[in-house]
Amino acid sequence: MMRRMETAASTAVPAAQDKHSDDARRVAVLLRLMPRSMALNATVSVITALMLSPDLPAGVLGMWLGVALLVTAARYSLYLLHRKAPQRFRPAQWDAAAAAGAFAMGCTWASLTLLGPLPASKTLFIALVLCFAAQSSTGILSASARAFAAFVIPVVVALLALLFREFGGLTWPGALVALLFAFVLVTTFLDLRRAQANSLHEARVQAESFRQQRLIFEAVQTGIALTRDRVITDFNPRAAAMFGYTREELIGKSSRVLFFDDATWEQAGQQAFATLFAGKTFRAEVTLRAKDGTPVTCELSMDALTPGRPDTGIVIMMNDVTERRRLEVSLKDALAQQQAVFDNAPVGIAFTRERKLALCNERMLAMFGYTLEEIQGRDGSWLYADQASWKARGVEIAQAFARGEQVSFQEAFVTKQGQPIWCQVRGSQIESSSGTWGTAVFTFADVGERKRMEESLRESREQLDLVIRASMAGTWDWDIAADVTTISPRFAEILGFAPDTPAAEIVPLAARIHPEDREQALRDFARHLKSREPVRSVLRLRARDGSYRWVNADGISQHGPDGRAVRSIGAISDITALKEREAEIARLALEDPLTGLPNRRLFEDRLDHALTSARRNRGWVAVMLIDLDGFKSINDQHGHEAGDAVLIGVATRLRTTVREADTIARTGGDEFIVIAESAGSKAAIQALAEKVRIAIGEPLSWCGKTLRVGASIGVALYPDDADHPAQLVRMADEAMYRVKEAGRDGVRFHGDAEQSHIKP
Repeated sequence: MMRRMETAASTAVPAAQDKHSDDARRVAVLLRLMPRSMALNATVSVITALMLSPDLPAGVLGMWLGVALLVTAARYSLYLLHRKAPQRFRPAQWDAAAAAGAFAMGCTWASLTLLGPLPASKTLFIALVLCFAAQSSTGILSASARAFAAFVIPVVVALLALLFREFGGLTWPGALVALLFAFVLVTTFLDLRRAQANSLHEARVQAESFRQQRLIFEAVQTGIALTRDRVITDFNPRAAAMFGYTREELIGKSSRVLFFDDATWEQAGQQAFATLFAGKTFRAEVTLRAKDGTPVTCELSMDALTPGRPDTGIVIMMNDVTERRRLEVSLKDALAQQQAVFDNAPVGIAFTRERKLALCNERMLAMFGYTLEEIQGRDGSWLYADQASWKARGVEIAQAFARGEQVSFQEAFVTKQGQPIWCQVRGSQIESSSGTWGTAVFTFADVGERKRMEESLRESREQLDLVIRASMAGTWDWDIAADVTTISPRFAEILGFAPDTPAAEIVPLAARIHPEDREQALRDFARHLKSREPVRSVLRLRARDGSYRWVNADGISQHGPDGRAVRSIGAISDITALKEREAEIARLALEDPLTGLPNRRLFEDRLDHALTSARRNRGWVAVMLIDLDGFKSINDQHGHEAGDAVLIGVATRLRTTVREADTIARTGGDEFIVIAESAGSKAAIQALAEKVRIAIGEPLSWCGKTLRVGASIGVALYPDDADHPAQLVRMADEAMYRVKEAGRDGVRFHGDAEQSHIKP
């Protein structure tokens, strides 16, 4: 029940709107035709008065003519009022007023039959005038049934009364003529009314179609512009947003405003018009200019509104592909980097498709002595000394791929010259297909040297011990079957224990692995025991004092006749100092070594992050570029040590002046930058910049001397000034140079006519 009521209500609203719109259009048509009706009434009234003047008193005839002209004037006033303010009354009220005027005019014409006895010829003339008036009203008043009826009824009644009076009663010929006349009037009115209704319906359909087209034009996510004679006549919101304009700013402007220079604009126009005059669609990729001067790469599609006649107007579809082109360049660079890695990798790399070689790198070819043409498209049997080994290994790889696992194994292959070569092979399935193998990638690392070392290790344990002691490594020996572990004194020392500490106090080692490293380390060790491959892990072990030591752990396993691991032997090397140096190097790569502030690289990363956050949260970001005034003279007079002291002092003051969430960076000799996020308002940023300027201006004490520098500060805001990091910094830099030009030691926002403070 409720659904039916909602459906009825939703249907009734558009229907009521359509009816109101149709009524308004009918009233507009009715009143638009009124001047023609009034001109016709006035003309016929004057002619009628002239025709009847010999037979009627001048006073009576003048009074009738005055009334006719007065009614005409009143109707004209109604026309003028509607023309000036059509919304002043509702359509029904306008219609009622028009009907009242029509009734007054109809009664005026009907009153002709009451003016007195007239000759038969003049009576016939009056009858013809009334017929003419009634007939002419069908076209002029067809927009309103009330107005038509109000005019015609008095006229027809008067005409019937005239016939009745002249013939001494209503005869059947007279009645027939009256009925035929009434029928003609009504049918003519209905035909005109129906035609007008169809016209109104078509107008409503066209208006709705235009409204829908306009909605599509406004809502489509493709930029659309209409031009004529290279002047912009319309511009949808998406196109305006692409270039940073409002629609009103572009309509009526030359399309030249979207180009960087006249030559490019002229060339684009010549190319486009040549194609459009040929009746074809012009397509091109063009770099256009946004309002703020940034380039916008667009794919354009242009068509003439009239094919082959671009002078009648052109519709332009625009898609912003700036980001896509940037990503394509990035992808191209990434692919080039990947190709470089592929070509220069220290291991052999091979891509296979259904176990046949599709591609391999130069290292692979060099390891085995083949050319690509000799092995491309062949299966891997050429790697093996016999077919049985190749087939057995293939079964293992296929089963692993079917389980979604990677493969890793050591294998003795043969080169083209028949020489053995031991390789560590790792493989992954890239893409499965209808076959068993699909597409896979394998890496081949020459481990022949490692194999020889293992043999040497097994032959001479004492030599290995010497090497281990010389390398300051600690060893373990785990008898898996007996679950007994022995460790070397150096192993205990690495973890902070006394050299003679029993192994039972240190093992199990798994419990000493850092939680973040434990899962991967145990997984590597389990694979090592299962696959007979050496294990190499970089992990952290908990020392006696609770701290963690970074170690390299290398191990090998021995297997019994049944293939199960029975022994694991390995060594750990303390690389904590190396890791700390690496961390220090990483820190120095992102920090200024003198002040400890972020350097330009870290600053750019922080600014990218700040702008991304501001776009997401619709916030503000301020970039303050600070250049020290008088710094060079301090360097010249007191030396670089004094200059370094000033830079360190400025960095310290900046840390204590700006908010904790703000970023301070040193990007050059005496240049600092502050990123202020979510500052709240321009006034708050102004206050922060002044606070920074005052703090820097405080005197510094160095070696008993007082040093003083000033600060020229340029400020640029996102999103007011720019939305790109490099452009935002450039805007701040320009503002800073305006401060320098104006006398230094001040603050200026980009785009401001005057700086906020200038020290005299």
